[in-house]
Amino acid sequence: DNWKYIAKKNPSKKQIGDIKFSPDGSLLGVASHDCKIYIFSFPKLDQKAILKSSTAFVTHFDWSIDS
Repeated sequence: DNWKYIAKKNPSKKQIGDIKFSPDGSLLGVASHDCKIYIFSFPKLDQKAILKSSTAFVTHFDWSIDS
């Protein structure tokens, strides 16, 4: 057991569709059914950005190779 609880974040009250780390490991993206992707620094988990889609749930996203 090497798991350690480091923080709790609730960026959205809607269902989470996807969670991914950026390729360089410095960011964490959380896609939600509130039509937004929340971007956090890692490991501090400071919110860096909120990306909004038009009207569709965000169920999947990918990072570019350069994060």
